[in-house]
Amino acid sequence: AGALPTRNFQTGVFEGAERVSGELMKEYTVKISPCPRCPIACNRVTLAKEWPYVGSVTEGPEYETLALLGGDCGIDRMDAIIAADRLCDEYGLDTISAGNVIAFAMECYARGMITKEDTDGLDLKFGNDQAMIEMLRRISFRQGLGNVLAEGIRSASNTIAEETGRFAIHVKGMELPGYDPRAMPDKAIAYAIASRGGCHLTEIPLGLRK
Repeated sequence: AGALPTRNFQTGVFEGAERVSGELMKEYTVKISPCPRCPIACNRVTLAKEWPYVGSVTEGPEYETLALLGGDCGIDRMDAIIAADRLCDEYGLDTISAGNVIAFAMECYARGMITKEDTDGLDLKFGNDQAMIEMLRRISFRQGLGNVLAEGIRSASNTIAEETGRFAIHVKGMELPGYDPRAMPDKAIAYAIASRGGCHLTEIPLGLRK
């Protein structure tokens, strides 16, 4: 549908989408974990099988996690996203905001607005799954650039450079979920008018339900 956030919402089409799809997730699923009495049983436990993430186990990842820590960061490794999801659970990070802010930093890096000096040598390019994992740790422990990103995209944009506001993807300081509004016009309106910002749970206008 062209609505999958890719490389900090630069496009809505990710060439690696099939490698982070729900269909592929079946190969990593080790247990179905439904909520009590639920007939749908969408929840599942997944296990990473490839180095260096072998052994990482998480309950998920859900679509938002796949979209924002996957395509939005240019990551097409299911095992890396499983490991990232696990870290977010352990560190208490929201995967939507974490994926968004790392993708934002990756675009800053691609544009030369931050350098390896700012990242303490970390090659923060799109598609670098190990850099994404390391940045999750740095955000959690507020180390170096992670201390800036821990405040969210709006604050990070103001700190790094004013011109980054052109690609700092948020509404009222809240990072957007995994639905590119350019392909879903109702989402564009919804994000804009939601009282707390770009939220995918409270943003559906009543007039658009028909």
